[in-house]
Amino acid sequence: MLNFYREMKQMTKNLILRELARKQGIKLDEEIAVKADDIDSDAKQAVERINSELVKVLGSRYVVKAVYSSSLGKSIHLRIHDTKPMHNIAHNSPVFMQFMMYLSTSFGRNIDLKKVSYEMSQGPRSVPFRKITSKKSIKDATDKLIQWFSKNKPALDQLIKDSE
Repeated sequence: MLNFYREMKQMTKNLILRELARKQGIKLDEEIAVKADDIDSDAKQAVERINSELVKVLGSRYVVKAVYSSSLGKSIHLRIHDTKPMHNIAHNSPVFMQFMMYLSTSFGRNIDLKKVSYEMSQGPRSVPFRKITSKKSIKDATDKLIQWFSKNKPALDQLIKDSE
């Protein structure tokens, strides 16, 4: 409960500061990337794009599964592995990767987001990955993620060849 009160207090301070700045004609440089009302539709579109376009980019040698979840707060989960992992366990794949994009507070509440980002929670260390962030939209971050995969596909293919 203590975290809830801290979060509410901080949100109240931010709202008061924004209102004071608006009254004095000061433009804040904080622009909203994703409005709370648009999160569901934008995230579902991003998941559909990932599932369709990454299969085209990576080919039939990879299994791509992206889902939009709202069980413990809204987020996009993405898992990728090759079609023949050792002992048929996805985590044994040399290219097993897991990405997440968090779209709500830690309490699962909708808020306006200033930026959105994909973070890799698991993946091969030999393929460099930086957190993909966008201050524009979920669609923009998804475009950047798809570009990253198209750029790094040869390195991922090499990992599979080396493990065979």
